[in-house]
Amino acid sequence: MRKHRVDAGPDTVHWGFFDAGLNPLITIDPGDEVTISTVSGPPEAMPKAESGLAVPPALSAIHAKVQQRLGPHIMTGPIAVRGAKAGQVLEVRIKSIALHYDWGYNVIRPLAGALPDDFASTRLIHIRLDRTRMTGRLPWGLELQLKPFFGVMVVAPPCAWGLVGSPPPRRNGGNMDNKELVAGSTLYLPVLSTVRCSRSATATACKATARSASRRSRPG
Repeated sequence: MRKHRVDAGPDTVHWGFFDAGLNPLITIDPGDEVTISTVSGPPEAMPKAESGLAVPPALSAIHAKVQQRLGPHIMTGPIAVRGAKAGQVLEVRIKSIALHYDWGYNVIRPLAGALPDDFASTRLIHIRLDRTRMTGRLPWGLELQLKPFFGVMVVAPPCAWGLVGSPPPRRNGGNMDNKELVAGSTLYLPVLSTVRCSRSATATACKATARSASRRSRPG
């Protein structure tokens, strides 16, 4: 088993969409371990300098250089798994998840989310995160225990789908927001694309958005 690392940056992310025509960043063998760093949030969600919260340089560079298309999610990837073929199943073992930086954010806005009619105006708050204690502190002092999970995990869509937005989950996974995808869990995804699409040859492409993770991928 080999170990790999892919860090989020302008050359390693795509913003808001999935596409089987994307070039894989690396190709791994079944059973290899990959550590992926990720970032999140548009420019308007960034904390102000006087807050004392630091914006990762990689995220600022992504804002400056990467075009957002179709959705809000910033995905690190794709990663190809050697030998994976359409009709197989990709097994992804999530070995660990760690916080990438010391804050998160939450937004409520009218006509959105689970309570679309309950809020008359938009509000954004920043939540301080304690990596050692694994807690988050809300601006009014309430402290919550953290149990981070993967919001978006996905394989390459079929070529026929073309460019698809990141918000709704589909057969290839995506923005599932499944709180059970914590360290120690295993996700199974169908391999949907192995042929040459419009721009590049792609085996199954694993993409993730979370703070940080170490995981093992194996086609079955």
